[in-house]
Amino acid sequence: MSLYRRKDSPYWWVKLPLIRGESKPLQQSTGTADKRQAQQVHDQLAAARWEQERLGVKARHTWEEAVLRWLLETKHKATHEGDKAKLRWLDSYLGGKYLDEIDRTLIDRIKFDREKMSSSATANRYLALTRAILRWACNEWEWVDKVPKFKLFRESEGRVRSLSMQE
Repeated sequence: MSLYRRKDSPYWWVKLPLIRGESKPLQQSTGTADKRQAQQVHDQLAAARWEQERLGVKARHTWEEAVLRWLLETKHKATHEGDKAKLRWLDSYLGGKYLDEIDRTLIDRIKFDREKMSSSATANRYLALTRAILRWACNEWEWVDKVPKFKLFRESEGRVRSLSMQE
């Protein structure tokens, strides 16, 4: 049976066979010590995996899953630590959301709330990071079919400076 108890855990565990696109079988805790509830969790997981395998339904992924994968795949970036700080701030808006629940309205709320706290250029850095993660989830990882389109704030040209004759 694919529902079992481990010696080191009070909870019931589920082990489901490998499906197409995965490298190993699904093995996880149900998070409950009650066998009936554990059986319900098992049945829901098994049904979702059957839909994935047979009907081609994509699994839903959370923002946290995307962030973890993004951080693992972009360790080489010079701005890696800065990305972590930005993602901590974004977590209050996007934490707990599925990627397909992130829409233009939510992005606009992030956009204008961040601009109130800082400059438009800083808000753009947060939005660009959000856009990059969502695009990777769509194009690279194929977790979602589409990403909401949004524009960044217009930034000033910056300081234009010429060299003096002495310089």
